[in-house]
Amino acid sequence: MTMRSPAGICPFSHANPSPSYREVCQFPFNWKTVEVATNATSGLFGGMNHAFFVPMSRAVEAMNWWRQRHDEMSFMMHVNTGCEYQDHSTWSMKSNNYREYNQSLEGLWCCKMGPPGCRCDMVIYRVAQTDRCLSASRVGLVLEQCHDTEKQWGSDSVWRETTYTTGFHQIETYDHGNPEAGGSPAGGGRCLAVSSCEPGAPVQLVSCVEGASSSLVSWAGLEGRFSLAGMPL
Repeated sequence: MTMRSPAGICPFSHANPSPSYREVCQFPFNWKTVEVATNATSGLFGGMNHAFFVPMSRAVEAMNWWRQRHDEMSFMMHVNTGCEYQDHSTWSMKSNNYREYNQSLEGLWCCKMGPPGCRCDMVIYRVAQTDRCLSASRVGLVLEQCHDTEKQWGSDSVWRETTYTTGFHQIETYDHGNPEAGGSPAGGGRCLAVSSCEPGAPVQLVSCVEGASSSLVSWAGLEGRFSLAGMPL
């Protein structure tokens, strides 16, 4: 949610594989927002939990540490290949005391079907020197007061910046965790798009699937502006 993170906090989202990052770090979590599992298919993901990023160079060390010290606490280790469905199911490893769940995967944020290397970050776009954020209402794009933080977020102002391949980027609304979005086979989701490459063409919300040819909008962080297939808007 921010360009800088406190010491020990991962400077990227859960769904960003970050293969070049070399440190163990923790993902933010607000213990006050979730006290019990929200449903019987959530497993660790539906209740209070700590999540950490471990670089590949330390994966075996971390796995052995948890095996020897977890006591009554259950844990899961999974890879982040960019194929989120498999990463959180058949390619994961669970402790022996991890309860059996018919694991629901629809709550994953993005890259649900890949491809390998797919990555995304959950972000907000704040108008400089104001408390207004770009938001996706049911009627279209609006500016609303910013409410989200690293530890507590989920409003209409949250977006999924997704890179599927080097040349294919989309900025998709979070839409309160819409299970049919985020690269789901259901093909849901709303993305930022422009109708043409002409200067001044308005930015709008379109179906991420049906409008794929016109919605290659990404964020050029260094310039502080949106771009369309690498061209500034």
